Amino acid sequence: MNCTQANTLSGVCLLAMWLISAAPATAAETAVDLGTQCATQYPDTPTMFAATPTLVAPGNAYSWRCEQRLKLPGGGVIANLPVDAGRYCADHGLGHAVVLDSDDPQSWRCRA
Repeated sequence: MNCTQANTLSGVCLLAMWLISAAPATAAETAVDLGTQCATQYPDTPTMFAATPTLVAPGNAYSWRCEQRLKLPGGGVIANLPVDAGRYCADHGLGHAVVLDSDDPQSWRCRA
């Protein structure tokens, strides 16, 4: 017997279908926090501020880099430091890093 058949269990079938549709997706996804990851990879030091993420090529999810600034007066910037999104996911127990859309820089996710 299935839920499409007319029967006295129709209320039970509707409840079961609602529970199934309300269940969370099997692959949990969490946004990768590139700001946290840059600061973790390139932390604050006596001469450098913690790194921040910078997007080199808008429209390209793979163009994120970390940028670290000198604390010294008139100091410069160390740019083009790689950011490890996979490490962020692993360090936070969130699985592995994936890009949902290579044209969308905001589409980095951790997938369990």
